[in-house]
Amino acid sequence: MTDHQLPRLSDRELEIMKLLWEHGQMSAGEIASHFLKVRGQFRNSTYTFITKLIEKGVVHREDPGYICIPLYEKDTILVNEAHSFLDKVYDGSFNSMFAQFVRSKVLTPQEITELQKLIDESTKGGRKDDHASK
Repeated sequence: MTDHQLPRLSDRELEIMKLLWEHGQMSAGEIASHFLKVRGQFRNSTYTFITKLIEKGVVHREDPGYICIPLYEKDTILVNEAHSFLDKVYDGSFNSMFAQFVRSKVLTPQEITELQKLIDESTKGGRKDDHASK
């Protein structure tokens, strides 16, 4: 499955993935206990979301213990979600989204400086620390 074929995740599914990325792997019971404490979400609801993640092929279940293991790294899923957002809201145009954020002054001066630095680095063939490690 390539990045563009990854399924979209609901907000709750993404929350479960973030928890799994943080811990590496967890039992379904541990995940359910976490969400019961944090937001009062019942076990059955959490198990339903875990089942959907397994069916979508982004989480692997191992027995015994109903151990949940993420099958994709965080960056892979987040980039896929960002592309889906761009496609849905901005017709796939990063430039349109970026321009709207800049025009609406959502970005702080520090963020603009950091973005300019990223743009400068990408036009010069990558980050400086990438070259140092080669």
